Amino acid sequence: MSKPDYLAKMGILLSDSSSYKILSCNPCPKILKAVRSSISNSSLDDSTKLRLLPSKEVTPRIYGVPKIHKANIPLRPIVDTIGSPTYKLAAFLAKLISPLVGNSNSFIKDSNQFVQFIKDTKLDPQDTLVSFDVVSLFTKVPILDSIEIVKLKVNEDIASLVELCLRSTFFAFQGVIYEQVDGVAMGSPLSPVIANIFMEHFEEVALHSFPLKPKWWKRYMDDTNVCWPHGLDMLEEFHTHLNNIFPSITFTKELESNNRLSFLDVLICKKPDGSLGRQVYRKTTHTDLYLHSSSHHHHSQKVGILKTLALRAHRICDKDNLDQELSHLRQVFLWNGYSNKQITRAFLQAKSHFLSISNPVPSPSQAPFVSLPYVEESGVYKIVCSCGTPYIGETGRSFMTRIKEHSADIKHERALKSALAEHSTTTKHHICLEDTQVLCRENNFFKRKVKEAIAIIQHPSNLNQDDGLNLSISWHPLLLALQRHPRPPP
Repeated sequence: MSKPDYLAKMGILLSDSSSYKILSCNPCPKILKAVRSSISNSSLDDSTKLRLLPSKEVTPRIYGVPKIHKANIPLRPIVDTIGSPTYKLAAFLAKLISPLVGNSNSFIKDSNQFVQFIKDTKLDPQDTLVSFDVVSLFTKVPILDSIEIVKLKVNEDIASLVELCLRSTFFAFQGVIYEQVDGVAMGSPLSPVIANIFMEHFEEVALHSFPLKPKWWKRYMDDTNVCWPHGLDMLEEFHTHLNNIFPSITFTKELESNNRLSFLDVLICKKPDGSLGRQVYRKTTHTDLYLHSSSHHHHSQKVGILKTLALRAHRICDKDNLDQELSHLRQVFLWNGYSNKQITRAFLQAKSHFLSISNPVPSPSQAPFVSLPYVEESGVYKIVCSCGTPYIGETGRSFMTRIKEHSADIKHERALKSALAEHSTTTKHHICLEDTQVLCRENNFFKRKVKEAIAIIQHPSNLNQDDGLNLSISWHPLLLALQRHPRPPP
C-alpha cells in the first residue's frame, strides 16, 4: 500500500464522528494526574500502588493494519498504549478480571475446543450452519453499558479504575490529537476482556429475548458459529433481532455454502449422515510462505513450525481429511526449502505428541508424586569438613549458587580466595558440600551478617578467615550459654 493510500484510509477511518473526535489540546497531563490520584486513593495495597503509578507523559499513537483478506483492504485501527498513563493499570485490571470471562456455555477458547465440541455431533436435515460476525467490535462496544456490566461483577473500587481506563482513550496521528468517543481501543490490555464481558452479556440478552433458540451458539470474541434448526425465514428474523438490541452492534451473516462453513481455522463439512467432517481452513489470501529453511533462525524455531502445523492437522482434521492435509503440508515445506527427512521426522514427532495428549496412559510402575515449588532463599549456612571442622558462611543469593561456587574454588584449589579451598588443598580432606546445613534464612543484609557472626561465635575452631560482623565481646558468654541451653519455643 502506498503512503498516500494509507493516509487516505486512515483519514476516512478517523473521520467517523461516532467513534472519534479531534481535541484542541493534549489531555495526557490531566489523565496522568487523574490516574495517579485514583490509584493512590484506591484500596489496593501499597506495593501494588507503587508498581502501577505512571511516571511519564507518553501520548499513545494510532496506526492501521491492512485487512488484506477483505474487499478494498480496509484498515484495522491499533492504538499503541505502551507507556501511556493508563497502560500499567489496564494490564493489572485485565489480569484481575479476566477470570470473569469464559464461564458461559457459548465461550470458545480456541479451535481445539471447538473441534472437541463438534466431533461427535450429528445434525438433523433441517439444521443450517451460519456465522454471525460483529462489525468492528472493539470500536463499537458501548462504554456506558460495559461499565454497568462490570459494576455487577466487581467491587466499586475496581469498577471505578476500569471506568477511568475506558474513558481515557486518546491518541495522536499526524500531529493531531484524537479522543475515542465510544468503544475500546484495540491495543489496550484491558480491551479484549471488556469486549468479551460485553459480548457475554449481549448474547444472554439476545438469546433470552427471542422465542426460538439456536441448537448451539459458540463464540470466539466477535466470531460466532451457530446451528439454526428453524428455517431460513426465521433465521432472517433472528438476524434482524440481533442487530436491534444495541444501536452500535451490527452483525454480518454468512450461511453455509455447499454444506461447508468455516469457523476460526476449521472448515466444517456436513456429511449425508449428519456428522460433521473437519479440514484445516485457509483464507484465499493465504500464500503458504513460512520461515524458509535457509533462514538464519535457530534450528528449533524452524523445526517448531513443521511440528506445529503437522500437530494442527492432527487436531483439526478427521480421518478422511488428515492424509490430504499432511500431503499438502509436505509439498509446502518442500517449497520452503526443507528436506523430506526433516519433514518426515517432524510429522512423526507431531503424531506421537498428538497420540500422547489424546490417549494419556498412566504408567502402572510409576509411583504417584507431589511436586512442590522450589524457592531460592538467602541466609546463613554451615559446611563441615570430613575432619569435623565447620565453616560458617552467608549469602544473599540462593544456597545452591553459593555451594556451586565453593565447589569450583575447591576443585581449582583457589586457596587465597576460599577458606574451604585452602583447608582442602593443605590437608587433602574431603569438604562435605553435599551435607550443607541451612542455619537460618534471612534476606535482610544487616540481619544476615549479624546472624552469621553469632553462628561463628557458636562454632569455635571454625575454618573462617574472619569473624564476620564485629560483635561486641560482651555478647559472647550469652550466645554460648544459649547454645548450651537453648530456650524452648514459645
